[in-house]
Amino acid sequence: MISSEYLVPGDVFALNDLTQIPCEAVLIAGNVMMNESALSGNTEPIKKTCLGQKESVINESMLFDGTAFI
Repeated sequence: MISSEYLVPGDVFALNDLTQIPCEAVLIAGNVMMNESALSGNTEPIKKTCLGQKESVINESMLFDGTAFI
């Protein structure tokens, strides 16, 4: 896992499957299913799409600290 202490605003990084997100980030490529139960308690997977595909809905592109890829 990438430690958030080594990241600064504007960094671009890649994460592998089953990796926990170390900070708030925007998905700039691809699509992923996320486990956001640590935030909302909802156990249903949440689909995230890259920002370029849906620029009007940034929440669908946001990855949150402590959440994980499914």
